[in-house]
Amino acid sequence: MVQDLQARRASKGQYGYGYVLNASINDVVCHGVPAELVVLQAGDIVNLDITLEKNGYIADSSKTYPVGEVGLSIRKRVRTAYEAMWKGIQSVCPGARLGDIGWAIERHATRGRRMGGDDQRRVAFR
Repeated sequence: MVQDLQARRASKGQYGYGYVLNASINDVVCHGVPAELVVLQAGDIVNLDITLEKNGYIADSSKTYPVGEVGLSIRKRVRTAYEAMWKGIQSVCPGARLGDIGWAIERHATRGRRMGGDDQRRVAFR
C-alpha cells in the first residue's frame, strides 16, 4: 500500500515509535504497540492502524478483525463500534463542534443499554 500510494509511513520514528503499524488487541482502545510475545488466540479481536503522509497530508486508517471464531457479543461490539464511527463522521458539518461528533458516537454506542439491552462493558472503539 505504501509503495502503491508513494506515501511515507508517518508513525515509524515519531516520538521514538519503532513500528509502521499499531496493533491493538481486545481491550486496548487504540495505538497498541506490537509485541512478539503476544500470540493471538481464537476469540480475540485485533485492530490494525496505519498512518501515512503524502504531500503534507496525514491519513490514518484502521480496521478491526476477529481472530477465528468470536462470540456474538464481540461481533455486536465490533459492528456497533463501526456504526458509531460512521455516526460521528455523518455529524461533521459546518459549525459542528468536536463534542457533537463525540455525542453522536456515544449515543449510538450506548443505545442498547438505554433501551434495556444487556449490561455489557462499554467499548466504543477498537
